[in-house]
Amino acid sequence: MSHPELIVPNNLVNEFKICTQLQYSGKLNIKSSKGHKWTFYYRLGRIVWATGGTHPFRRWRRHMAQHCPELDVEKMPLRVQDISIDYWGYRMIRSLT
Repeated sequence: MSHPELIVPNNLVNEFKICTQLQYSGKLNIKSSKGHKWTFYYRLGRIVWATGGTHPFRRWRRHMAQHCPELDVEKMPLRVQDISIDYWGYRMIRSLT
C-alpha cells in the first residue's frame, strides 16, 4: 500500500485499521507534508518492523544502546549495500545471529 498523496491524521489511523482488519502482509509507506517518510512492514495485519523519520540511524543506535548495551554498534560491519535497502536496521540486527 503506497500513498503518494499526503494522508491526514484521521485517514492515517484508518489506514492502520484497514491493514489490521485485512490481515495485510506488505508495507505501508507514509510521507509527511515536510517530506519525511516512514515505512511500516506488516505480516498478517501486525506491524513487524518500521523505519523512517528524520534521523533513523540515530534512533536505531539509541534503541541498540538501550536494549543491547553490551554491543558496540560502532564496530558492527556496515556496508553500502546494507544501508541502501529500506529495512537496513532489520538486516543489521539479523547479522548478529
